[in-house]
Amino acid sequence: MIVPESPASAVSSASVVQVTLRQALSFGWFAVPSLAILLALGFWQLSRLEWKETLLADLDSLAASPPTDLGTASGTELFSLQEFQPVQAHGEFLGTLTLAVGPRSFPNLPARQAQGTKGQDSKKTSAPDQHPRQDGRQKNGAWIVRPFVLSKTKTLLWVVQGWSPFVSGKAELEAIPPPPTGTHSVTGVLRFGGWYGREFFRPPWPEFQSATTTLYPWVEPEAFAELLRQQTAEPIPPATLGTIGYITLTKPVSQSVSSADTLAEPVPLPPSPNLRNQHANYARTWFLLAAALAALWLVRIRDALVARRKARDNSLPKA
Repeated sequence: MIVPESPASAVSSASVVQVTLRQALSFGWFAVPSLAILLALGFWQLSRLEWKETLLADLDSLAASPPTDLGTASGTELFSLQEFQPVQAHGEFLGTLTLAVGPRSFPNLPARQAQGTKGQDSKKTSAPDQHPRQDGRQKNGAWIVRPFVLSKTKTLLWVVQGWSPFVSGKAELEAIPPPPTGTHSVTGVLRFGGWYGREFFRPPWPEFQSATTTLYPWVEPEAFAELLRQQTAEPIPPATLGTIGYITLTKPVSQSVSSADTLAEPVPLPPSPNLRNQHANYARTWFLLAAALAALWLVRIRDALVARRKARDNSLPKA
């Protein structure tokens, strides 16, 4: 015997199905713009990946280039120098002025530089572990900055002699050995000082210091030159790299230090920055989110269409 579905029940089922399908399609108002944004972010990260790989390749090529002698370079050559360009200089440290820039953690070797250290002792792959005072728990410290006068041109050059742990007060800074005397050849990379952020967030300078600390937030060659003028009555030599350039040493100045002084001797910094390159993972994350959102939308549309077909089948007479 055929039992047809009541008209009221058929109308109710059809209405529910129409509402469900309408909701699934309406979800597209959220899904389509969101998919566009997620895909745009993914492709943006791919462009950032290409840019970062080019930058890292340029840094590696720059690190492999021969160092430029700052004492014999012409003004044009000095003007064309790039940041992280290998440089060398011959001269002597000026006075005993020692400045600390921090807090700074010792950067680990970039992965592309650490690949050549595989198979060696683990203590040789991380510069902080080479420091006698580094116990594996304390990695905060400061850059030790000192004035350096070139022998040939008699110009001033600010040098980051290296990184030293535990430098947060005047007493600790005074415990660092004085700069080596006599003429030395220093090797490092060119850096640019000054404030890189927005002026609105710039800390006051030099009021950043307090009575108990000698830490400066960043390298400011012009302000450091003013401090040098306050400590010496002699005229200050002109700056070789202007008011923004300085170099960070990648090799120790002198190996002729006592074992006691070695405990506080600044550690040279790596020649290249440890730049993170996670853009491929970021792009993968955005594309996976876009795929998940698209799948969710398609599942909702499929479920609504299945419910519509079932409602249509139920509305037909049954034998």
